[in-house]
Order: sequence, then C-alpha cells, then structure tokens
Amino acid sequence: LSRVINDTTVMRTAVSDSLTGIGKNLLTLIFLVGVMFYQDWKLALISCTVFPVAGGFVMVLGRRLRKISGNIQNEIAALSSLLSQIFQGIRQVKAFGMETHEEGRAGHAILKVRKLAQKSVRVGTLSTPMNETLIGLAIGGIIVYGGYQIAAGQTTIGALISFITAFSLAYEPIRRLAKLNN
Repeated sequence: LSRVINDTTVMRTAVSDSLTGIGKNLLTLIFLVGVMFYQDWKLALISCTVFPVAGGFVMVLGRRLRKISGNIQNEIAALSSLLSQIFQGIRQVKAFGMETHEEGRAGHAILKVRKLAQKSVRVGTLSTPMNETLIGLAIGGIIVYGGYQIAAGQTTIGALISFITAFSLAYEPIRRLAKLNN
C-alpha cells in the first residue's frame, strides 16, 4: 500500500511540475514575443517565422520519440517475460543442456532493447542542434535587416540589441517546452 501511495505521489509531482513548467514557459514566451512586436513589429514578424518551424520540428520528433518509447516498453516487457520463463524452468534448461540456446534468446532480446534505447537517444538529441541552427540563422537575418534599418536611420543600435536580446530570451522557453515534449 505504501508503494502505491509513493508511486501516486511521484506521478502527481511529475504532472504538477510539467504543467507548471508549461504554463511558466508559455507565459514567458508570450511576454517576450509581445516585447518584440512592441519594439519592431516588422522585424518581429520576420523573426517569428522561426518559432513555428522549430515547433513543428519538435512535434515531429516528439511523436517519433513516443513511438520508440512504446516499442522500448514492449520489448522490456517481452524481455522480462522471457527471463521469468527461463528462471522458472532453470532445472529443465540445465537438464536438457539448453543453456546456450536460452542465453542466445536472452541476448537477442537485450540487444533489441539496447538498439531501441540508442535510437531514442539519437532522435532525442536531434532537436537541440536543429533548433540552434534555426535560431542562429534567424539572429543572422535580424542582424542583417537591423543593420539595414540602422544605416537608413530607422532604428538605433540599442533598439536592435534590445530586440536581439528579447528574441534570444524567447528561445529559452521554446527549448524547455521542447524538452518537456521529448
């Protein structure tokens, strides 16, 4: 009974932390995007095209990770069942000299779990470099366009740096939301 209560508490804490994180990150993102639009709505429109692209990429990776995670859970269940059968019938396995055969079956099941876990890690680590590249390209575009506006006398260097700062800060909640999704 105490284990069930413990597991329930752990689940409540995980859900609570996730919902709190989602709320906090969404509010921060909305505020910073608002600041960007307040500072320069044209530049904000151009730079905000990166957010949907990054979000779409994260959603695709999240779906793929959930599928892989489900496969991992199924394979772990199959491995647990196989090991249980082997241990329960250990006398028969030894009596008929089937140790090598059972070792091969268990090794094959472990290898499947390992490959799926590695695939999960590979897919999960794709989001960070892809998002960093998109953000880098966006900041480069902001600098080029902002430089053009500064040269034309339409804005100041301080306003451009302020906009870049708001844009960079807006990336952090997106990155956290991506981690929560993964």
